[in-house]
Amino acid sequence: MKTVCKSLGIAASLAALAGVGSASKDARADIMGLNPTDLTQAASDVGNDGLFFTPTISVNVTQLGYYGPSASGNPVGLYNVSTDTLLGSATITTSDAQSGSFYYAPITPVTLTAGTEYAVVGFYSGASGNQDSTASSVSGGSGITYDGYQYDYSNTLDLPQNSYETAYFGPNFKYSISSPIPEPATASLMGLAGLGLLLRRSRVSKTR
Repeated sequence: MKTVCKSLGIAASLAALAGVGSASKDARADIMGLNPTDLTQAASDVGNDGLFFTPTISVNVTQLGYYGPSASGNPVGLYNVSTDTLLGSATITTSDAQSGSFYYAPITPVTLTAGTEYAVVGFYSGASGNQDSTASSVSGGSGITYDGYQYDYSNTLDLPQNSYETAYFGPNFKYSISSPIPEPATASLMGLAGLGLLLRRSRVSKTR
């Protein structure tokens, strides 16, 4: 009877470890960086909309997006705010993949450091079909703190420096968590290691 109970316990432990592996794999899906609510189209001048944010954990930005791009496209850039450095960019068009209310284009992944402020900036051209919309509120995805909105009237993509209470979208991004994520094979190895420990404890108990 004790042997059966131990076997059931081992099986349960392995199942739990396998579940951890599956859940971790699901976590690979890209996360929406900024979540605006109640987007309402508003007239706007040509220029840049900048959404500023700070990661609380290390993340990898994998895609840049735009809400309501024109057929000719809207440039979007990812900036390090303190150094005014462009880390990655893409021109978003209606031919790119749509996810929710945004269109996204992949970029070479950019790793963002926890505690450093960044900005995703979109150039609003005013071209036919182009939308510039206000959000009643903005929140960040998991591990992302939204800091605020800034704008300018430049004719090219750059890092804006004029603050405004209402956020204009515009730009967005998607990201993945940088921390290592166990694959199913890794989870299986963890399960075998756990099995070994359980068997060893069982043998020790018998010798006592």
